[in-house]
Amino acid sequence: MLLIQVESLQHNKEIVFTWSATGKETTVTMQFESLSGSSGVMRITENEWEPDEAGIAAALQQTQGWTDMLLCLKAYLMFGINLRTA
Repeated sequence: MLLIQVESLQHNKEIVFTWSATGKETTVTMQFESLSGSSGVMRITENEWEPDEAGIAAALQQTQGWTDMLLCLKAYLMFGINLRTA
């Protein structure tokens, strides 16, 4: 089981948590910005990667994972399709 420690939560603005999804504890910050109408922006950063070849490879792998997660979230919010169970 993956344990997540929520560090801070600001309703409709930001979620910060720590986890060890890759075996290394990292801090993830999700920021939400409302734009015009029903549009918005979600920014995700994940910190604590070492500035070496292994750290860069892990960060790039996590980037792909976050991209997949955002696409799944969009499919669910816009069309009610849960791509994670397909």
